[in-house]
Amino acid sequence: MQSYSHGEFQVSGYKISTTNTDFQSRKDIGAAWTKFRTENMADKIKGKTNPTVHCVYYNYTDAKDVNNRGYDMLIGFVTEKGQQTDPEITTIVIPAQNYKYETVKGIMPITVIDKWREINKNAKIGKIQRTFGFDMDMYLEDGSVTVTVAVEGKTEKAE
Repeated sequence: MQSYSHGEFQVSGYKISTTNTDFQSRKDIGAAWTKFRTENMADKIKGKTNPTVHCVYYNYTDAKDVNNRGYDMLIGFVTEKGQQTDPEITTIVIPAQNYKYETVKGIMPITVIDKWREINKNAKIGKIQRTFGFDMDMYLEDGSVTVTVAVEGKTEKAE
């Protein structure tokens, strides 16, 4: 995985809360993506500054037990401050962080799920020092997905 850092920015979109218990997150995340698409949630988000869809994972409840971890997830876009008026749209501020990232291609969502399994396995054995801050999947226009995980330590800016 490659490394980078970024400054503070905000993402606005549709938010859910879920848990990994008994595969609940798969059900909830699938339902969230369905709602995002079928109810044209992207059209409700004002002040987009980037066309890349961001899926942000944050507010982790139990970083030690991946099988029972709870968290919030927001599907949306990077936006300008003060633009949202729709009550279904949540805006979060992502603080400056260090990341490890990798861009994946393949059959979605299987490829992304497999990448997160690998990240969680590597975190468990100490290969990745996760902070459980704001992790993201960024869905690019070419069909690839950049999976990012917040990590400890100093990283270099992406080129």
